[in-house]
Amino acid sequence: MIPSSLLPAGKSPFAAISSNGYWLVALKETERTRLAEGDYTYGIFRDNWVLHGWIGNVADDTQRCRLLFMDWVPGKYVAAVGEECEGELRVSVCRPDSLRLREVFRTDQVGSMVFHSWFDSALILVEDKGPIWMIDPLAGESALICELPVDRGFIHAVQASPDGRYLAAEVGDFKRRQSGLVIVDLLTKRSEQLTWERIAHRHRPVCWPARDTIRFLRRVPKDTGYQVFEARLDLSEPW
Repeated sequence: MIPSSLLPAGKSPFAAISSNGYWLVALKETERTRLAEGDYTYGIFRDNWVLHGWIGNVADDTQRCRLLFMDWVPGKYVAAVGEECEGELRVSVCRPDSLRLREVFRTDQVGSMVFHSWFDSALILVEDKGPIWMIDPLAGESALICELPVDRGFIHAVQASPDGRYLAAEVGDFKRRQSGLVIVDLLTKRSEQLTWERIAHRHRPVCWPARDTIRFLRRVPKDTGYQVFEARLDLSEPW
């Protein structure tokens, strides 16, 4: 528990993550004190909850933002913060030695994030409209990996393989009442549909028991519940 004496007036703890002896904490404004400023205050604490310092916001802190995720870059003293700010997705980073959020990525269209993961030290983001981004949080560089075929459908239940290289996603079609598994290779930047059926169905990835094995749920309208299936991938050769 964070000692109440360390909390600014009108702020309450919202989320916290720890790594390498530090805690990154997000504090959210209470309704009574909400003013024309950002919704969250971020601070870094030591493991014994000694305050290391409060983090300054990015240059434009007047936007209303919603915290999507906080995560430490694997093996680094750098934290990544994802926010949705007035319909745009923004990713910023901060270090304990600088105590300032620095923006490294922002979308240029309205969208929302449905998943994030790590591939080595690269941040992977999946948007609800289909784009998959790879972001280098240290260099501030980003690249569009691919765009999933969403059209007027949806993306749901994205799962990353144990090594982070592959993503399995449920990509659906509202009109046809179908959703199948799509596999994305982050290294080759290729995507491929893995499962499909002629009838109305849903295939939802659950986990990767192994690097080449995906476990997923299958449901059709006449069923009373979900069935569990596994799919084995042949990764002996690049796609």
